[in-house]
Amino acid sequence: MWPPKFSDAIDACNVARRRCERVVTAGLAQPDVNTVASVIVTARDCARIATLTSQMLERGSKYAYPLCEVCARACEELAKALDKLETILQHTQGDNPTDFDYRFNLGYGRAFTADHPVIVRLREMLDRETLRLADAGPDLRKTR
Repeated sequence: MWPPKFSDAIDACNVARRRCERVVTAGLAQPDVNTVASVIVTARDCARIATLTSQMLERGSKYAYPLCEVCARACEELAKALDKLETILQHTQGDNPTDFDYRFNLGYGRAFTADHPVIVRLREMLDRETLRLADAGPDLRKTR
């Protein structure tokens, strides 16, 4: 049995693994899997890191601490970036006031979405849609 102080970390790793696996499942359900292949690969990598970390913690391995750092960093970076992208996605998909400033989203969260190639690609896709909506008149925005 692992030391009780590791219980929360093991639980967090298991939650992260399950969430990453859901991203993989959702990606595989997309009509064109090739467009999200890199997201699937990244989510699988994160799930594997979380799995290995929880296993090392359970065994009390001397490698658990360094793996915890890697796992936490990967999860934190991905979570921050996806949070920013989710906000932009909601703005491109939701009903917004007619005077909504879509161009604001073009700079929003840029620092969190510039490092990882998968996140950069997702950001580019969202920026294209944001520009389309910004350039469209209020009457055209409803016809997606």
